[in-house]
Amino acid sequence: MEQLPTPQEQADSAITTIQESYALTKSTKQKVFIIQLTNSNRGFSPEAIALIKQQLAQMEFDLPTHLSILPAGKIPSTNFLFDGLEELWSNSNQMRLLFEKIRQRPVR
Repeated sequence: MEQLPTPQEQADSAITTIQESYALTKSTKQKVFIIQLTNSNRGFSPEAIALIKQQLAQMEFDLPTHLSILPAGKIPSTNFLFDGLEELWSNSNQMRLLFEKIRQRPVR
């Protein structure tokens, strides 16, 4: 049986993914940073999400940024974009509103 990562391991992996993806986004001169964290569709435990939020509070994002996360026990929909994902962090009200609208529309 596969051993699931601890909350700290989940958080460390997520933060590494965020940092590496943000660096790539900046180096390729993109205008926004959007990331969905799913933990290979297994989701993240509530403890891991809390740890990720603590670490995000120490990070700086100068691009408009929206981070979504899949909580453990939720399954992403194949009919709606971002369905099952929760907002983890955002520094843009425009992006928040956009993603809220997207969550409500079926995929065509």
